Amino acid sequence: MPRSRFFAVAPKVAAGGIVAVTVGSLIAIANGRTAPHQLAMSVAIAAIYTGVIGIPISWLFAVVPPRIEKWPPLAQWCLFVTALSVITVAGCLMTGAVLMGLGVLSADQFWRSFGYGLRIALVVGAVCTLVGAIYDGLRQRLMSSELSRARALTLAAEARLSALAARVHPHFLFNALNSVASLIHDDPVRAEALLGRLATILRFSLDAEDRGLVGLGEELDIVRDYLEIERARLGDRLHCTIAVGDYAGDAKVPPLAIQVLVENSVRHAIASRRAGGAMTIAARRAGGIVDIEVWDDGPGFSEAAITAGHGLDNVRGRLGSLFGDAGRLSLARRQDGMAVTLSVPAP
Repeated sequence: MPRSRFFAVAPKVAAGGIVAVTVGSLIAIANGRTAPHQLAMSVAIAAIYTGVIGIPISWLFAVVPPRIEKWPPLAQWCLFVTALSVITVAGCLMTGAVLMGLGVLSADQFWRSFGYGLRIALVVGAVCTLVGAIYDGLRQRLMSSELSRARALTLAAEARLSALAARVHPHFLFNALNSVASLIHDDPVRAEALLGRLATILRFSLDAEDRGLVGLGEELDIVRDYLEIERARLGDRLHCTIAVGDYAGDAKVPPLAIQVLVENSVRHAIASRRAGGAMTIAARRAGGIVDIEVWDDGPGFSEAAITAGHGLDNVRGRLGSLFGDAGRLSLARRQDGMAVTLSVPAP
């Protein structure tokens, strides 16, 4: 027998043996037959019942459920109750015939033994079926839980890779290095400073994998480094103001979440226009919520323009995972521009 099949069958054989020993011993003791040979005989008879009835029932539960899973629940229960009743009656008749053939029963004792065995078999069968149903239900829930956990871990790993790719766009790296290269001869001090800021952003991006939340002040420092790098490329076309209200600076946010919002504005609302544009980053506390708003004077965009799994959608997913309903990302188109607001619970 293959190893996998052995491990699948062994628990059922063991369970059948336990049932036979338990039921046979109880019946013998209840009838005052406590001598060793009497106990052994009772257990042997119970084992025959268990084998003749238990094997078809095990087959029934192994083969039939997948074929009727689309049936209505009531129809499934009716089929199983009918099948179990037929198997039990037929098993008791067959066991009686076997016992007659072995000389344990006489023809006169057959029907009395049949009725007695049928009553016990129905009770034992009902109990075993109930226990088996509970066991299968728990096993299915455990398997479903393990499957959900494995799927969640896979999605989390994919999300981390997507997040890492979204944090440091190759396009941004190219622009940053190009800006540094253009300053090396004319302004080497500024070029060195920009390289330091770029290294800080890269280090923060890599360290963020192990950090669930960072302080708003630390996040805004990274945003300032990013803006300084972009300002070297865009010059006076980029105008940005950062304002943090009282007590808002103590808030905790997902790493690089605000940087993604700022980068989105720079790429689509400022760098894409010859005249450039203005941006404001404001954080304020309102009750139990801290709102961090990134506003720009660009043309704006709609929810439909957000790409699934990237950029703003990634930030929204991280907020939901960390804060539930308390963390959200909202869009507001205004006459003077577009505002994207990141909301987190206040500390």
